[in-house]
Amino acid sequence: MILHRATDLGVTVRDDVVYLAPLPEGPIMVLTDAAAEVWLVADGAPRDEIVVRLAARRGSAEPEAAPDAERYLKAFTDAGLLHD
Repeated sequence: MILHRATDLGVTVRDDVVYLAPLPEGPIMVLTDAAAEVWLVADGAPRDEIVVRLAARRGSAEPEAAPDAERYLKAFTDAGLLHD
């Protein structure tokens, strides 16, 4: 399944920090570090490809990137920020 960002989000990225908010009422969320990295590579890819993208972004091995990818993908899908 390919994951996509929810369409009712406002998103701004500055200096590797992601600011996002469900529109129209929010709340505004600030993603940093691993959460921001996963968000930036997650749109338009299946879960296994997201791990590959995250590892490439970090210059690390896929097994090292997988735990962060899975943790934040679950959080984002549970919150309705990403869907398949």
